[in-house]
Amino acid sequence: ADMLDVNQIIKDLALLVHEQGDNIDSIEANIERAASNVDAANEQLAKANQHQLVLMSAPLDRAYSAESQNKAACILA
Repeated sequence: ADMLDVNQIIKDLALLVHEQGDNIDSIEANIERAASNVDAANEQLAKANQHQLVLMSAPLDRAYSAESQNKAACILA
């Protein structure tokens, strides 16, 4: 009976190890997907930063009246 118990324990352990392997594979895939998403987000943030710098450094057209400039500033805000 003891040998049968040991045999069952080993089978149960093998099943648990197999299930853990599946979980680890799933976790690994999620980490890789998250890393890819973070890389893409960083690229988008860099682009947004460049666009913001361009907009902030662009001089306002001198042909606008003071009133037009104030309207444009309100719209941008």
